[in-house]
Amino acid sequence: MSAIVASVIGVAIEASVVRAAMRVHGQLSVAEVSWDPSSPETAVDLLRERFGHVQSIALSVGLAYLEIAQADLPPLAASDQRRVLLRDADRYFPVEGGVAIRGPGKAGIAFATSGERLHRWIRALEEWAPVRAVVAVPDAIVAGVSMGHRTGSSPARTMVIESAPEEIGLLSFRDGAAVEVRRLPMATHVSPPAGAEVLSELLLPGATGAYAAAVGAIALANAPLAEMLLDSRLEADFQSQRARRGWTSVAIFAGALVLLGVAIDARHNEALRAHQQASDSLLAASEPARMAAVRLAELEREARILNARDTAADPLSIVATLSRLLPRDVFVERVHWDGAEWRIDGSADQAASIVPSLDSMSRFTNVRVLTASTRFRDGARVRESFSVAFKVMGDSVATR
Repeated sequence: MSAIVASVIGVAIEASVVRAAMRVHGQLSVAEVSWDPSSPETAVDLLRERFGHVQSIALSVGLAYLEIAQADLPPLAASDQRRVLLRDADRYFPVEGGVAIRGPGKAGIAFATSGERLHRWIRALEEWAPVRAVVAVPDAIVAGVSMGHRTGSSPARTMVIESAPEEIGLLSFRDGAAVEVRRLPMATHVSPPAGAEVLSELLLPGATGAYAAAVGAIALANAPLAEMLLDSRLEADFQSQRARRGWTSVAIFAGALVLLGVAIDARHNEALRAHQQASDSLLAASEPARMAAVRLAELEREARILNARDTAADPLSIVATLSRLLPRDVFVERVHWDGAEWRIDGSADQAASIVPSLDSMSRFTNVRVLTASTRFRDGARVRESFSVAFKVMGDSVATR
């Protein structure tokens, strides 16, 4: 049992084993134990005996427990894309009951797993230490391999990874992001595809490639929540957890300032300069906490807008109305709503037709041009840009 407490331990759940990796003072310690997904407590107890006390856990869920979808969604914020997938999960994933979802990344690949099963695993792990991150194994493997083999922009690499029994997993990634993930029946692939690397045969600093997902989970412990495998409840819990950590850092910073004030009264000018340097260092260290507090306030504002029920301007109905009102030659590049005012940007054969078209709708008020139109050639056609703002009668969502 280790006598040194690690801040984060990476735990990777595969079909029949759990692998863990802990890094302390640059030294990597790893372990593997057998795993029964219906009785996770036994494996957790074995890991606790092996590693001792840890401060938090970053969990990665293996391909055997993941459903994969190529989700074609509108260009929404990542958190909104997750909400769309959670709402329409049965359209994308063959998972019964509640699901936890990692929204589509750069390549549009989304993952889902059983929410009930994931919560049971987390409850078992939290008898050991708080779980601060849940990621999909493909993302964790990419992070782990990228840490051990740092390269610049490069062609995609394909790796054979673990999946369910009688299956193999194929993971292709480029520049630190997955571009393709597949689960294939073993019978159809007696040998790996040409050029594919076997992950377990790869060598990482301090471990074999089999531990890449556990090592990568450590690196993703502070990843944005939009890049994690979560349901609505877990997302809210993790937001609160991060906010508490942020305010704890702020409290520590405030306490340090109080001590600094006491010290100023007791020391001469030379000591004052030394303590001022310490204060600057503490201020820099608290920057992530303050940024987290600002981001939390932004998330609360977005939630008020998205969950508002007293507004007459349902966003989807407004977009549908725009599609009916605007001339057929109009191409809308961006639609933005801040809770009080709408803005649309794009191009048309005649940009001057946009304002009259919107003015024809009685619900739209204060229709106005924001920027001057510019003309450009699109092939054989001459197009004009536009940027128009308007309000909708009945909007009452606070934007503060």
